Amino acid sequence: MELHKMMTLTLEKTAVDSLKRADGFLTEAEDDLLAFKWFIVAIHHALHCLMLAALPVESIWVEKGAVLRDFGGMKLIDNCDPKNHLINFLTAYTRIKDPEKMGIYVHSKYFIGSNKHDEAMKFLNSELRNIVMHFRPMVFAMSSNYIADCKPVIDVIDFLILESGNIIHPPANDPLLKNTTDQIRLKLEEYAGVG
Repeated sequence: MELHKMMTLTLEKTAVDSLKRADGFLTEAEDDLLAFKWFIVAIHHALHCLMLAALPVESIWVEKGAVLRDFGGMKLIDNCDPKNHLINFLTAYTRIKDPEKMGIYVHSKYFIGSNKHDEAMKFLNSELRNIVMHFRPMVFAMSSNYIADCKPVIDVIDFLILESGNIIHPPANDPLLKNTTDQIRLKLEEYAGVG
């Protein structure tokens, strides 16, 4: 075994890893329904990382009370200061729909979501993810077709990777990721028909 291997994390690498794991967890759920819990965590994490990666760096921080640092005469949010916090999932979603926030490059596009996208993003974040991440002692039962209600979030992922023009760093700009999102969409459609 090689000693001193180095792991590097970027928003893009982390998003791709979580997206691929989400696909794997959906496959595992065919035999073990507890894998749905990990699908929810992974798809939420992939989405949050992709939204942050698509936004300009100054737009991903909570501005109120942020610790600033002098960078060559410019006061910028210090991303290394632990007192600074990233914006939450739904704030990031709001910002990717803002043409001004997403206008990094001349070819940049913002997400034009429908009510179904808004509802699916809220459902994934505020219901599914919060139940599995902030679990309280209770009995929670979920039918396998319940998970299919978050299917429109895959459109958001496809947009961020393939259309926004803002995700330019590998591996998140790889068009082959469309195969992964297509597989997830297909599996969710199958679960929609299961009761």
